[in-house]
Amino acid sequence: MWWLMQPTWPRRMVMPRFAPGDVVVPRVAHMPEHAGRAARVLRVVWDRPFYVLDFGDGRPHRWYAEDELRPAPAGVRPGQVVLRPRHPGSS
Repeated sequence: MWWLMQPTWPRRMVMPRFAPGDVVVPRVAHMPEHAGRAARVLRVVWDRPFYVLDFGDGRPHRWYAEDELRPAPAGVRPGQVVLRPRHPGSS
């Protein structure tokens, strides 16, 4: 059973694309009220990376993967609507 205690090395570390304080726009909505809204990065979990976001409501929203985020346009504030996602069946 010694193999259960062995670390899985080397572990690949990925440099995060966004830093705490950056404003981003999620490509996916984990909650309907967050669809198309900008958010500020509060925290980065380095080993994937995953992000904790604030949509301007003062509450942390977890865990957004890096491929779910894109940079917000200049001058955009957290909570501001940046884009309206299309819903299936809409014209």
